[in-house]
Amino acid sequence: CALPITYYFRCYCAGQGIDLDIAKSYPSVTTQDYPASQFLTNAIEITPATTGSWQDVDLSGYIPTGTSGVILRVVNENNFSDKAFGIRKKGSADDRKDPNGLYAQYHTFMYIGVDANRFIQAYVPDQWITIWLQGWFYTDDAVFFDDGVDKSIVTEGAWTEIDCGGDVPAGAIALMFEGYATWGDSPFAIGMRKKGSTDNRINGIHRHLGILIGCDADRKVEAYTDDSTRQFYLVGYIKSGRGSFKDRKSVV
Repeated sequence: CALPITYYFRCYCAGQGIDLDIAKSYPSVTTQDYPASQFLTNAIEITPATTGSWQDVDLSGYIPTGTSGVILRVVNENNFSDKAFGIRKKGSADDRKDPNGLYAQYHTFMYIGVDANRFIQAYVPDQWITIWLQGWFYTDDAVFFDDGVDKSIVTEGAWTEIDCGGDVPAGAIALMFEGYATWGDSPFAIGMRKKGSTDNRINGIHRHLGILIGCDADRKVEAYTDDSTRQFYLVGYIKSGRGSFKDRKSVV
């Protein structure tokens, strides 16, 4: 994930808060090592009041002129039922909102573009789903497509190359995807890693989620799925000037 400029954040595991200090773990990391995402100190709820249809969400009061896209957290606050949600750039024809997209009491992150007026569109089935603005990208740092580009793979059970060189210009160093499953009641196993990485994390996860991953110089990544109906849509990319690790780094 992208990090705030302090490289210091808190995560929760089994209800226990854990402070992680990236600067302490990796003192050589500088402000140029990560995408220049801007993070809010406190997330802002932007859930549309109208449910059951795509709705405009005006973010112009929260993000500055020159913003190209936003970082969102989507939360299912229902204790028992999986819920659908959808996020798209204003003007997009995308219509991804699987009815079981987010498990009960789970949350996920999404990366999505905004239009020139800093609008997005969101779909929530009811008020159990809430959407929170966590941060944004400037146009100098990230580009988002109007519609997601289908980069799904058909090979099951193996790491498979995804070539985005025809969609993303030379110099890009990271790609943003929307992971999506159209059916099923169980977690789907997917993975994504930078081309050349030896990471092998393929646990079952949500049926609908955002992915930000480093790419190699040819704008290639590798993906894994246990079922070829699982889909990957390229929604944007991070421009040059920052960096990403090839393999994961422990901060615990």
